Amino acid sequence: MEMSDPVNAAIDILLNGDAKKGELLLLALAGQGNGRAAHNLGTLYVTGAPGVNPDASKSQLWFSRALESGFEATVATDPQWFKKLDET
Repeated sequence: MEMSDPVNAAIDILLNGDAKKGELLLLALAGQGNGRAAHNLGTLYVTGAPGVNPDASKSQLWFSRALESGFEATVATDPQWFKKLDET
């Protein structure tokens, strides 16, 4: 995966110690209709992270938006989808 991908960059920031900044970046991307960002927000709100509390209602909202974007359907119907991301 290319780090120039803004979702990858947000996830990298989130996982490397600035969960709040990663959350804000994902929120901005998901707000623009990015289904992968919405999916990652759903996951973040299930697990929580330092500075980001778990929140079931936020998680449900973002997983729903990921589904509406077509992201969840793609992942569910094509198990090789994530491997294709590595090829880009």
